Amino acid sequence: MSLKIRRILANCVDYYIIVLLIVILSLIIDHSLFIDCIIIICGVLFKDLMFRNQSIGKKLFKLKISTINGNTPNQLILILRNLTVIIWPIEIILIFIYNRRIMDSILKTQVVES
Repeated sequence: MSLKIRRILANCVDYYIIVLLIVILSLIIDHSLFIDCIIIICGVLFKDLMFRNQSIGKKLFKLKISTINGNTPNQLILILRNLTVIIWPIEIILIFIYNRRIMDSILKTQVVES
């Protein structure tokens, strides 16, 4: 399976986990749309911090984030790379064409096989 397809599938897994978390919380406690939005934002921004530069999806598909030099990026960079989530359709297109997201280009990071 190509790296591009694995990246997209890993992102799908990550977002399904975030939605599942919201559903579970909805069953346990009564909360508002505001709380759901906070969970989504935090889940997206911090997802790559879970396994030291891997989200659950990346771990499942044996991917990791590294700098272009091959080093492990710091936590701030791992959070900043996910700021462009609001334009995710554009990000998916960029992954298919260039195998890079906007913030990967800006922050000099890449997703590689682990």
